[in-house]
Amino acid sequence: MIFPYLKPCWYQLASWYAMSIKRRFHLLSIHRRGGKDVCHFSMAVQDAVLNGGVHYYLFPTRKWATDVIVNEQFDFGGEKRSFYEWMIPKEFNPQWKEKDACIILPHNNARIQLGGTDDESNVGRGGAGYTFSEFSRHKPTATGFIAPIIDQSDAYLHMNGTLMGKDNQLWQMLEANKNDPEWHVQWLRPHQTKCYCWVGDGMNVNPELLAHLGEKGPNFGKIINVSDRIRQKLTSKTLAMQEYLNEPILASDIGYFSNEYETAKGERRVNADYVKYDRRTPVFTFWDLGKGTASKSTDAMVCWFVQFPLEDFPSPKKAHIIDYHESRGNDWAFYANMLNSKGYWYGGHYAPWDIAKGMAGLEKTNQQYARERGIEFIAVSRTPKLTDDIESARRYWVDCHFAPCVSSAVDLLASYHEKTNRDGLGMGTPEHDNSSNAVAGFRTLVRASETGIIRNNQGVRFDDFKPDDFSMEGFFN
Repeated sequence: MIFPYLKPCWYQLASWYAMSIKRRFHLLSIHRRGGKDVCHFSMAVQDAVLNGGVHYYLFPTRKWATDVIVNEQFDFGGEKRSFYEWMIPKEFNPQWKEKDACIILPHNNARIQLGGTDDESNVGRGGAGYTFSEFSRHKPTATGFIAPIIDQSDAYLHMNGTLMGKDNQLWQMLEANKNDPEWHVQWLRPHQTKCYCWVGDGMNVNPELLAHLGEKGPNFGKIINVSDRIRQKLTSKTLAMQEYLNEPILASDIGYFSNEYETAKGERRVNADYVKYDRRTPVFTFWDLGKGTASKSTDAMVCWFVQFPLEDFPSPKKAHIIDYHESRGNDWAFYANMLNSKGYWYGGHYAPWDIAKGMAGLEKTNQQYARERGIEFIAVSRTPKLTDDIESARRYWVDCHFAPCVSSAVDLLASYHEKTNRDGLGMGTPEHDNSSNAVAGFRTLVRASETGIIRNNQGVRFDDFKPDDFSMEGFFN
């Protein structure tokens, strides 16, 4: 029997050599789909086969571990199997025990124990080795709890992951141990592995691979151009720089939407003269609600005015952003008059989910108070996770065209950035400043579009509508 069972990529050979000379500490950072788990799980299998014992293979959560190692099907060479079935030779008859989330090798009763570090169930248990996959997403205390066990039992410690900025333990340990002779530290990016290319969007990585798109690459996958994935809105440029380039990009180094803003400017979608009010189509508004009461808003209230091309309905995508309003200290009567003064034909008004939420000391919700002033709001569902919301907004930028009158508001979007601590490291949350409210209203637009709830709520057929016969005068009075 020859190990590793699955032939490693050429750029993984350094890790296998480090294992052969008994280096216990491995820190492996490779771009996405670079074979990090193929390498480290194969090493855990080899050690389990040869030496027995319990080998912990840990993801941030146990479900994550079982999904990747057991449940998901992988295709290597036209045949689909679960991950562990590819990594462990059939001759060893591996047995999956779902209740205990472990794989047993009957010939020597070795065990590969899957788990997550979120519940700390691995703390206090001796093991022959520990592997942390997706290490940049683990809690910082994860390695601290097992450090005494590793020292006592002479166990190996392997960590792998893609760099997600610098405010995580993967980057910090990579910097701390890159010159330590006891450690094998490897940081690989696509210009070294040649797994794919990125030509376009201001990038020129591995242009020689453009002639080989669709062919098999060194990592068992097909060679792609990352620029195509951005164009297809599968990812944003910022996230692609983290995932595909494996660069320690901090959201605080640049604004969350800086790349999207520069792309929009280059394509002349910012300050676009062709974006102006079209009387044939309705205007939709998307809000961020200021804090305060029904009689007075003490925080900034934001409203984006958007039109969608007729051909996009009933699922509008391309957004012409024609106007913007921001003010504070006003009541719903003020905002009803503000809308009326614009002279637009409105198709619908959208606000965050909490417009329908009751507040202490108030008899009604903001949605009810606004309705009394003639504004009928539709509540947009809450976003499960702010970081997911920001990523969705990045992808939505490609469909946005901004009128010259909203240029200052667009600048606010571009300046939205991550909060940093005193050492200059990102804290994982956005800085709350004068850009926050504009972004919150923009996120309402993105979320409403993403959930498919944007409809012309006035019930007027677009093809029958005659603008000259329709007046907004007195609509809110």
